[in-house]
Amino acid sequence: MADEPATLLTTAQALGNDLVGLGSRMSPLYLLTFTVFSLVLFTVRPRDSDRSFLQWLLPASIYRNTSLIVDAQLFLTAGLLGLAGVFSPVLISAICFEALSWVLSSALGPAAVVQEPVAASTVAMLAATFVFTIGTDFSLYWAHRLAHDIPVLWPFHEVHHSAEVLAPITVSRQHPFDLFISTSIVGIFVGLFGAVCMRLFGEAMPLLTVTKVQVFTIAFYALHANFRHSHIWISYGPTAEHVFMSPAQHQLHHSILPKHHHANFGSMLSVWDWLFGTLCLAGDERPLDFGLATADGRRIAPLHPTWKDAMLVPFMRVGQTLAGEDLYPAPAAKTEDA
Repeated sequence: MADEPATLLTTAQALGNDLVGLGSRMSPLYLLTFTVFSLVLFTVRPRDSDRSFLQWLLPASIYRNTSLIVDAQLFLTAGLLGLAGVFSPVLISAICFEALSWVLSSALGPAAVVQEPVAASTVAMLAATFVFTIGTDFSLYWAHRLAHDIPVLWPFHEVHHSAEVLAPITVSRQHPFDLFISTSIVGIFVGLFGAVCMRLFGEAMPLLTVTKVQVFTIAFYALHANFRHSHIWISYGPTAEHVFMSPAQHQLHHSILPKHHHANFGSMLSVWDWLFGTLCLAGDERPLDFGLATADGRRIAPLHPTWKDAMLVPFMRVGQTLAGEDLYPAPAAKTEDA
């Protein structure tokens, strides 16, 4: 009984870290940088109205939309389930680590025993973190694309695309099963990366982190990520958008227009979309509507107006898929220009 307050405090701290720590885009630090950079854009860009900064940053048409209530509820749901370890990729990472280690040992012989592993330099750690970040981004591209391409996975990812408005918290509008699949695919890469590091260095290469969050992830969250789900249009131009995924490109990904269907699956990088034929450049045209639509761009009535619908309707939609119904809007003929 005496340990109960300490246990509750530890649990509350863990939940708080999951919800607003540096590993979450809802961290006060990232919301602060989002606000500061938004103020810079508000100051330097031409204005088409006399709205104040706060009216421009937090328009009532977005922040009074009931779609955001479901976003917030799913944000809390993910935090609670994450606390229970539901999304932990530890098991699949361990399986992939052992499998690749066995393959490498069978093909190349036992790894040399390192009696005293040399402490990694900052440069080596930075390089390992960079490679790890690129590999994680590649795995996120395929996790995202498979959620669109595999019919029985789409109904779960559909919850995210049912958002009628975009705000930073919309990133958390994910069905738990969709999030589980995504973290599992990333977990496969983590296991393989660990096996290669163990083979090369005799130990797991340490990464540059702050409170267990990689420095490149912190930079991405602080400088860029929250603009992806927002009404603020930021394009990098056609050249840079072949490599880096601009916020505008991700906003196109949420558009109901047919020419934006099945495009821009990348997270940090758009080079994967360029390589695999799913790149759509932002151009000058901004999407007018977000949400779910038919293949010809006709809006679908909201499927997930409540938390209960967001949690249960996907299973019903999977049943429709297994019965032969095609629920995913067919990919439009793609060009790189929007």
